[in-house]
Amino acid sequence: MNLVLYGDFNCPYSCLASVRADALRAAGRAEIEWRAVEHDPSLPVPSRPARGDVAEMFDRELDEINGLLRPGERFPIAPPPVQPNSRLAIEAYAGAPDGDADDLRRRLFAALWFEGRDIADPSVLDELVGEVALAPDRRSADSAAASTAGMAPARSASDTGRPPIRMRSLNRTRCGDV
Repeated sequence: MNLVLYGDFNCPYSCLASVRADALRAAGRAEIEWRAVEHDPSLPVPSRPARGDVAEMFDRELDEINGLLRPGERFPIAPPPVQPNSRLAIEAYAGAPDGDADDLRRRLFAALWFEGRDIADPSVLDELVGEVALAPDRRSADSAAASTAGMAPARSASDTGRPPIRMRSLNRTRCGDV
């Protein structure tokens, strides 16, 4: 089965879909093509703190997601401290080489929803892109699905002594491709 999934890195439902898609791929049940979309381009940059209505929305959505989990399914999602605009994260994903795209997708979701990092912050994105590009083990979908749904801590670019990789916006995107 071939599946095309559309999702936004700042959406907790998309995070769950990403993890489950990796599990389907690892089990040999589906080929997955991920397409990043920006569902709310009006979100401010820099990110706004997740307070008041935003915090309530996150709590409501995470309660819904926890209700969708299967018995024994581990998904340690937590409300992030900010509601990020995902445009730069999408650009980073769109610019990733094909061999790095799935790993970067996993890291972007993990950074926001499991680690509480601001994926709209260019320095955070530089670090995440660097982690993926410098990863010695080149995680596969099988190992990602098996290890805490691919959300194990990754190496930091600063741990390597190498400078972070600068992103550049490319004309090709994965958003809205049909």
